[in-house]
Amino acid sequence: MATIEDKYKRRLMTCMTHVLPEFDEAAKTCTLSLSDVKGIQTLIEHDNHENRRKFENLIVEDACFRPYYNCSLDEQREHALRRLQAFCKKDIIKVQDFESNPMNIFMAHDAAALVDGSFATKLTVQFNLWGGTVYRLGSEEHRQFFANKTNSSDVVGCFGLSELGFGNNAVEMETTATYNKEDDTFSIHSPSVLSQKYWITNGACHAHFCVVFAQLIIDGKRQGVHGFITQIRDLKSLQTMPGCRVEDMGTKIGLNGIDNAKILFEQVRIPRSHMLSSYAEVEKGGNYVWKAGAKAPKLRERFLRLADQLLSGRLCISSMMIGATKVVTTISTRYMLTRLGVGPNGKSDTPILDYQLCQHEVFPLIARCYATQFYHNYVKRRYAARTKLGLDPNHDPGQLLREHMELVILCSSVKPVAAWLCDKAVVVCRERVGGVGFLEANGFGGMFAHAGITAEGDARVLCAKVTKELMEILEKGSNTAALNPIIDTAKYQVNWNDLETAVGNDAAKMQAMICEIEKLMANRVKLACDMFKQKLTEFMMKGDKAFRYKIFDANLKEFSDEIQLVAAAYAQWESVRAFNLVIKSAGQDPDLLHATTEKQPKLSAACVCVLGRLALLYAIDVLSEDAINCMNLGVMSPADLQSLRAMKASICKCLRPEIVSVLNGMGIDDRVIWRPIGKDWKNFNKGDNFGEVVDTGRYLTKES
Repeated sequence: MATIEDKYKRRLMTCMTHVLPEFDEAAKTCTLSLSDVKGIQTLIEHDNHENRRKFENLIVEDACFRPYYNCSLDEQREHALRRLQAFCKKDIIKVQDFESNPMNIFMAHDAAALVDGSFATKLTVQFNLWGGTVYRLGSEEHRQFFANKTNSSDVVGCFGLSELGFGNNAVEMETTATYNKEDDTFSIHSPSVLSQKYWITNGACHAHFCVVFAQLIIDGKRQGVHGFITQIRDLKSLQTMPGCRVEDMGTKIGLNGIDNAKILFEQVRIPRSHMLSSYAEVEKGGNYVWKAGAKAPKLRERFLRLADQLLSGRLCISSMMIGATKVVTTISTRYMLTRLGVGPNGKSDTPILDYQLCQHEVFPLIARCYATQFYHNYVKRRYAARTKLGLDPNHDPGQLLREHMELVILCSSVKPVAAWLCDKAVVVCRERVGGVGFLEANGFGGMFAHAGITAEGDARVLCAKVTKELMEILEKGSNTAALNPIIDTAKYQVNWNDLETAVGNDAAKMQAMICEIEKLMANRVKLACDMFKQKLTEFMMKGDKAFRYKIFDANLKEFSDEIQLVAAAYAQWESVRAFNLVIKSAGQDPDLLHATTEKQPKLSAACVCVLGRLALLYAIDVLSEDAINCMNLGVMSPADLQSLRAMKASICKCLRPEIVSVLNGMGIDDRVIWRPIGKDWKNFNKGDNFGEVVDTGRYLTKES
């Protein structure tokens, strides 16, 4: 059997360096200029273009990024580690970027999806969950000691929040950190089987340190959940430290390059200085000091204040999931453009993408990908602005609080949307491409099993948080322009019979139509909020239960559908609004050019119309999916819904000739599309390759 070193030396098969001629033929129907496609790509990528190119070049040039699938569990983990180490050597991102350039961190997560989910997940734990947590919640001494060691991967870390018995209700976790006055230390302890830290990435093999979240106990009194830097392995030998019990979780349904662990602690002593102390600290002798305000809040609020500083994790996951969606839709659509099916004469002479079935399934996914990407880019801008404001010593505390409250909603909204989109794209595209989707080299399995689907648990819980926070802001009255369109909106209707605008080339009419749809989507949010508020008010007036029990029943047993509707309507409005910012400014709005070093040309009228059709298709898709609620809210009539079907069919037909430009606009570097169905899949299947895209020595034709 070949060693891992031998596998790294193997070259890609030649068929992985080019596409089929049929794909180039399909591109000839496109009318958009190269300048327009480049302009779309710049807007999609949004920021840090030079570092993105640097990352892509690394993937192409470093042999450790070449995929190899017939690997043992140990080899898969070694691959993921070596890729992380190779990435760290290039100094593309650093944990300090969370203050100086947070969008650079998110860019790297998007680009990491070009490799695989194991590498992307290992990267996010190293730089965000471990490095970012220590950098943002730790002391200056923590920053000085760990930041550069994390950047270089000399220190590998992990993140110990989730426990076997405590996930979304992490504030009730059982792991304890008890202060010891006699030697000025903390004792980290796992008192039960449910308290073991669970699914800890990097934990099984590679991590030296763990940020352990635990209940702080001083003189027998709980002070809430805080973070503690705990060494779990020797830096040189990688031997487990005394008192640390690390158990390998073994093989998973995918992403087996991630070394997940169960970790338990048996009275492990750490110095008092290892408590993450930017918000609270314990002084020598045991005095607890809350540093983030005049008075320490309640225990649950203390944890939430700490956890809300970790919003970047939701954007990191969103970045990974959108990156994976762009990959799967690109390779699948390429295949459907080149795979021939039955034509009118019974011959196999028609690309399967010409079938309405494929267009109606896949084109809305591509439209959702664009909409979600533009929404994600907007949230990134808001995150960067909030970060900059917080670092300003003269900032307005009230403004910072308002910005933070909205950012919590945005980050909690975009992450589920991106995760569900990836999940749906993988399932739909695998069905459309047929049996080739079953081959591991085509990547569907890894993307379907992506950890982002369940990171933080059930994403529906995050949606409940979106609704809760949004309703509270709207109840008080928004002081920000960002949410005013929801408050100020009136009942609005769109002429869904205007097919001429939808398929025509009048950019001004297209821009006006998208603006109308944006208003309708804002009105839908308000109506959904009003409906939920009315039902909640009526429910709370019934019965004689105490308030806390009534509100529990309302949120978790009575109105789950209404809560999810508000969150979905909000995310879809924000997506349309972000998309519309591109369309109505022809890509020239200053916000869209944030952190862009490349000159952005004004998009042509034809390009605006293509993007407008994608925005329309997105709106049609999400409104059709929610048809019953739209009618109940009075947003649409049954006749409107019939019109949507006709408009969807017309838009899909208009998009078909431009689909190669639309795919290229998503910016997936052709050099790193190492999925057979996205390249020369005919030559890939000419010889014995054992399902590998690198030369295994078995390939029998000269095409390799």
